[in-house]
Amino acid sequence: MTTHTKQPTHHWIITLEVPGRASISRDGTCTLRPGDTRASVLQAIRNTITEEHPVFRSANVLFFSIAPNQL
Repeated sequence: MTTHTKQPTHHWIITLEVPGRASISRDGTCTLRPGDTRASVLQAIRNTITEEHPVFRSANVLFFSIAPNQL
């Protein structure tokens, strides 16, 4: 997944939760590369969040959506 190298092609939203402790929701845009999958983008986004907020390393994914950004 690359970001901000070209016009973003997709918008994503994710919510993570560590039950009884914390939750976090984030959204953003990205430009996909050939071969990227929904699973690989999810993992890349999750890795970025957990680098900034280590408490979410063991979090459950409550919601994830990725869709074309163009209306």
